[in-house]
Amino acid sequence: IAPVVVDLNERIHELAGKNIPIVYFDRPWRKDRYHVLNDNHRGVFEMTSALIKAKRRPGFLGSFYRESNITACERQQGYCEAMQMAGLPPRVLDCSHSTEKQDNELFGYENVRWIIANQEVPDSLVCVTDAVALGAMRALNNAGIMPGKDVLVTGHDNLRFSEFLTPSLTTIRQRKDLFAQTCISIIDACLADKKPKEKGYVFTPEIIRRESA
Repeated sequence: IAPVVVDLNERIHELAGKNIPIVYFDRPWRKDRYHVLNDNHRGVFEMTSALIKAKRRPGFLGSFYRESNITACERQQGYCEAMQMAGLPPRVLDCSHSTEKQDNELFGYENVRWIIANQEVPDSLVCVTDAVALGAMRALNNAGIMPGKDVLVTGHDNLRFSEFLTPSLTTIRQRKDLFAQTCISIIDACLADKKPKEKGYVFTPEIIRRESA
């Protein structure tokens, strides 16, 4: 199960967990339940550090859900830690200027369009997802600002479209293959009455370097 970001019905999860083996992936429900996760903090920390080494001062374009989305929070924490370790003030961008109430392309587009009109544009952007990055790149292009040159842009998730953008999107690939293998292994073990003692499994993501950064 990948639990919802908001308004999770805990009663349903309690009832289901009493009858069948359940593994949570992408986001945990509770630490005492089996969960298979991406190391969101580490991936964005390393991406931000790479931008800093390239003499850039990145801003972070986060999630509509803010603190409700633990995944987005971990990515923001990774960004902030990398900036602080480099002696730079983090710049978490204002994401309250979109009509969208989810982390999609329009959310990224409208927020970056507002930033372009009202604030100094960062020389690089660390975006919480590839979808948000896609919208951000469109807003930059529309303003005559070249992604990958004037402003470096990075995403997260390595969605299918990311390598076909112009410029192609530098992003972070989650190890979905290991997620799947681990989830099935845990369930198989539970069905065989050999429940693993370890509850949490966290996998290191991979940075995919392309043209946008």
